[in-house]
Amino acid sequence: MNKRILVAILMLLMSTHASAGYKELRSDYDTFDLTLPSRSQQGIKEFGRDSWGNESAKELVDGLKAESIKALDDQSLIPPSADNLLNSNEAEHYLADNGTVDGIKVLVASRNKLVRSARGKALAAIESIGQVALLDEVLSSYSVLTESLMNKVGPMKGTYPVELIYPSPSATSLKVSVARSEAAIERESYFTTLRDSLFEAERLFNELALAREERRLKEELLKLLGSVESVATALYETGKSDFQDVIAVRVKRLSLGEMVRTLEERDFALTTSLLQLVDLSGSSVRITTPEKVALSASPDNWRELLPQALSSRQELRLMRAKIEKMEAMIEMGESMLTPAIDHGFSRFQDRQFSQVGSAAMAETFPTKDSAAMGYATPKKPWYGTADSYLTELRIRLSAAKNSLADAESKTASMLHEKWSVLDAAKRDFNLYDEEVVSLRRGALDAGMAAYEAGSLPFPRLIALYDAYLDSALARAKNHAKHETALAAIEKIVGAPITAPSRER
Repeated sequence: MNKRILVAILMLLMSTHASAGYKELRSDYDTFDLTLPSRSQQGIKEFGRDSWGNESAKELVDGLKAESIKALDDQSLIPPSADNLLNSNEAEHYLADNGTVDGIKVLVASRNKLVRSARGKALAAIESIGQVALLDEVLSSYSVLTESLMNKVGPMKGTYPVELIYPSPSATSLKVSVARSEAAIERESYFTTLRDSLFEAERLFNELALAREERRLKEELLKLLGSVESVATALYETGKSDFQDVIAVRVKRLSLGEMVRTLEERDFALTTSLLQLVDLSGSSVRITTPEKVALSASPDNWRELLPQALSSRQELRLMRAKIEKMEAMIEMGESMLTPAIDHGFSRFQDRQFSQVGSAAMAETFPTKDSAAMGYATPKKPWYGTADSYLTELRIRLSAAKNSLADAESKTASMLHEKWSVLDAAKRDFNLYDEEVVSLRRGALDAGMAAYEAGSLPFPRLIALYDAYLDSALARAKNHAKHETALAAIEKIVGAPITAPSRER
């Protein structure tokens, strides 16, 4: 009996102490008050360009953009120039004073519409880096307006579950990598357009120089044939020659005259094409070309150019940028589609209604699972829902790597082929320039003297004129062929292989 009384007393004391502790806890809970921060304490700022993100984030984005712009401003493909050539009058004066390949290249890089369009696309792609990199900062800036109203903890918490609102840092970093790769793709596309335009300008310039040299040679031959016609007429009048010689030389002169007029039209057409290339259509400025120059310096062996071509050729760099973009997209897809660590906080929501008993307003636990929420918004995807997308990207990545390997192997054969053309043109030019042309000219002078003396038939004299003209034209054609082949090699390499300035 005494034991029962003692136990009852102890139980009463314990319940009294527990009741007192619960009352204190209840009192603290009821008197708890959350002091809302004022507008100045919240740090709400005017939304503008300068308020997006903190200083470190802006410095990071500015660094990424500056790095891309520095790569875009690479001037290794064109000769240096400090002139602002966007003004048409200044461009015309510059072209009149710098009628060389280098001068035309500077104008192409500054004024060509296709080049400027490609550069604009590259600059737009660089701006997208900042948009992606500052995404979290922009969202957090806007979230300042609602942070004090949608509390997720404490007695003022809302009914929303704890869930991931903003993308994870790793996904954002991969998105920035994709944006940088996209900027690199547009940059290499710009350099490809610039390189092709520069090659086209040099090809047209070489054709213009060849047309003018051919015209000069035929005009020189016209003057010589005028002297021959006078001699033939005098010999005919003295009875030492046939009238057929006079007719033949007149026909030859008429034929050469038509050739000269044809070359004048070709000169005009090539000049128009060059002016259109530098966006000076309708201009009357004349492009000057040198009458005779030496060959530009050229490599002795194509193999020494291969390492540079593999690293700087625009097509290869473009393919590598696309591969980097696909790799980042695959990694981003894997990180976003593969289920991450989940504590399950968002599975149980704080809803104030009964879930058990006869008056239950909702089921205690879900009995079904839907694939999407309202408006077909997907729920957290489980592993495998987008596996076909990742599989497609992996297959495309493998194909792109194979294409890159094939393009690298073809680069060597392309270099070898163009270098063979370059080497043959160089040897032929030296042969004609050093020996053949001078020999043909000496034979023509001797034949002219022999014809005047009556010891050389007229057909042989005409053959000597044709031989001299053919040899001089062969020298000019091999010069143009050499310079065009050298420009084609630079196009394959993707960078100049000789001195930056070639005065031609």
